[in-house]
Amino acid sequence: KDFEWLNKKLIIVSTYLKDADVHSVHNKSVKGWMLDVAHIAWDAEDILQECAAESVHGNLGNTQSSCVIGCPFNYSQLFFWYKMALRIKDIRDRMRSVMEDAAELKLVSDLTHSKQPSTSTSQNVKWLRSSDLERDSRPVAIESKVEEILRLLDDPAALVIAVVGMGGAGKTFLLQN
Repeated sequence: KDFEWLNKKLIIVSTYLKDADVHSVHNKSVKGWMLDVAHIAWDAEDILQECAAESVHGNLGNTQSSCVIGCPFNYSQLFFWYKMALRIKDIRDRMRSVMEDAAELKLVSDLTHSKQPSTSTSQNVKWLRSSDLERDSRPVAIESKVEEILRLLDDPAALVIAVVGMGGAGKTFLLQN
């Protein structure tokens, strides 16, 4: 139930970020709000990924269990799920605060009851781009890297694949291709 809520809120907040992007051009408060939302979203995604990994792999090799009334359980798994519950509660509290801030900044009329994002003053709002430059979507000299990543993704032993590099090196572009 908490995971469904977390997933749903991530989707809703991402739509409101588009609305906030229109306002952020001239308003530093909105930019700060967007940064807060981004941090919450990153934390929420981390929680969902960690829980998915724990559900799939768990502590299969861990044999330290105890018997309480004939029911074996694993203390480390119990502790893991307890920590996740606390982190989800923290995300809920932070999300509630951010939604209240959005209402104060007049990004949307009332995020807690509204189902659709605000469309500002006009229905035909043209979303602002981060850059006025046209993006060239053709990959340049990354075909071999894409093939290498695809090979890694096919490997069942690979649980996590890290793509690291300095900013602007094209990590996101590489993974999108």
